[in-house]
Amino acid sequence: MKKHLLILASLVFGIGQLFAEDVTFSFSDWLKTLPTGAPTQMELPYTWKVSPYHVTATIDKKIETAKNPLGISSPANLTNYTFTVTVAGEGTLDRITVIAPTGIADLSASTGTYDNGTWTPEGNTTTVTFTPKSTFRLTSFTVYYTPDSNVTPVDPNAPIEATPIDNVATYDGNDPFVYDGVTFKYYALN
Repeated sequence: MKKHLLILASLVFGIGQLFAEDVTFSFSDWLKTLPTGAPTQMELPYTWKVSPYHVTATIDKKIETAKNPLGISSPANLTNYTFTVTVAGEGTLDRITVIAPTGIADLSASTGTYDNGTWTPEGNTTTVTFTPKSTFRLTSFTVYYTPDSNVTPVDPNAPIEATPIDNVATYDGNDPFVYDGVTFKYYALN
């Protein structure tokens, strides 16, 4: 009987992992996306998304005296900051591994269990906040999650669809519109 339960549990876990995905948030990768000479700073709170955009990481101040904007290097010094990981819709966070340059990061988690660099949820969890307990430098973290199949994330870097407006004075659409100073035209945002 015990053997059958173990096999059943393995099958259930294996099937769940078929639908699981993962995404890595890396400070060195984030720095590479910046144009040459751009400031390496994050205005806080900073919402960070990485393709395929099902998971969001938000970095914010842990204490009011923490610097804003936060200067970023790799690894990033997040001693006075928190980071919150959220999966879109009704997806679930399955596990998060935290990579620190000096070994295991000393963190507390708002829910679930954080031990030895790995966070695991208690039940279906869509969000968790990590708070450093001591000096904390972060290289990257990988989020293992099951996406909500009913949510189609939007690429924050995707071009905005817009329709040129011939005459603003006679425009009667309901969509908001913007002025493009390069083309000297108004566009309705679709």
